[in-house]
Amino acid sequence: MSILAVDDSPAMLGLYRDMFEPEAIHTASSVAEGRAILAKEDIHLILLDMDMPKENGMTLLKEMQLRKLDIPVVVVSGGSSSATKKQ
Repeated sequence: MSILAVDDSPAMLGLYRDMFEPEAIHTASSVAEGRAILAKEDIHLILLDMDMPKENGMTLLKEMQLRKLDIPVVVVSGGSSSATKKQ
């Protein structure tokens, strides 16, 4: 199983690496990095932070819908941005 964790927190990305080892885990600190990994790797699960600077997790979810990517996504967030809540 190959997992993609997209989170702007280095601490959370480190936690995901520790939790899911020895599974193949790819980490991205931005939506742009996550998008690039999705284009190259066969991903089976995404851990997605919704509250990130520049592009938030909702941006990636919408792109996945448009591309008809059928990958399970676990939405996580330590923050509570009102913009993200509205989406």
